[in-house]
Amino acid sequence: MKTKLIALTMMLVAALAARADVIATFPEVNHEGSSPYPSPVLVVGTEVYGPIVASSATLSGVFGMTSIYYGSTANFELYINDFLVGSTYDVSPDPYFNVVPFSFALSGAALNSLNSGSATLSLVQTTDVVIRLSETELKIQTASAVPEGGSSIAMFALVLCGLVAMRRKC
Repeated sequence: MKTKLIALTMMLVAALAARADVIATFPEVNHEGSSPYPSPVLVVGTEVYGPIVASSATLSGVFGMTSIYYGSTANFELYINDFLVGSTYDVSPDPYFNVVPFSFALSGAALNSLNSGSATLSLVQTTDVVIRLSETELKIQTASAVPEGGSSIAMFALVLCGLVAMRRKC
């Protein structure tokens, strides 16, 4: 019984200290906007995952490619929770004529906005032709649930004190 209790306690401590990273996936986009440009905001999708403490995040996908098309895309800007993250102008070669993988790191206000527990991907078209965007992934790394260093040691000591107190009662 005591061995099971110790094992359960250790598993609980390990689970609390583990990071719980989040991956949000947004659908591909085949969209033909109309002038004038820039176009109105087009919401691609919203992912809900619950409140977190984001330590870093990366948005990645492919400009100019979908499941039914491979070749190029209109130029556009990408937004997470209304914060500009990147655009077709930020990559090389030019996605207006090429297929280009991208990966943008979120920082500042865009990163902090993820702590609310949801992420909305939207875009604004800036040139004519059809927007082609692959399925897009937002990978969020979260901070540890249990603070590092002295706090972790203090928590472990508290668990041990509880085990000692239980042993004395038995």
